[in-house]
Amino acid sequence: MTRRIVAGESLKTSRGEVVVCIPVYGQHDLVLRCLESRIADAVAGPGGRDYKTRLQELAAAQGVGRPRYVVRDEGPDHAKHFFASVFFGSECYGDGEGGSKKQAEQGAAWVAWSRLQAEAGELGDGDAGAT
Repeated sequence: MTRRIVAGESLKTSRGEVVVCIPVYGQHDLVLRCLESRIADAVAGPGGRDYKTRLQELAAAQGVGRPRYVVRDEGPDHAKHFFASVFFGSECYGDGEGGSKKQAEQGAAWVAWSRLQAEAGELGDGDAGAT
């Protein structure tokens, strides 16, 4: 028995998979909507939006040492708020805060990463990352 599928209609296969029938002209937009965040992460390069990783890689490339994080929290156990600072040596390069330790550290890492990027830019593009 043959059944005509209407564009945009979904059906369930014998293996339980859901298949959506989309006209060719709509496939491009669907793929972009579904994969947009993964595409952005790939374009961002290694580490994606993980600024702790990106900061560590940039610091290694610039020879400034390993970042050290200092984290503190405030508030009751059910509603803690975290504050993080990232240091290279004794100098604080960035502060962050958030509802989790990870959010606070990522925020601090982003600030420090941005600062290292700016400092590398002041050296000139040809000297960025040179030791």
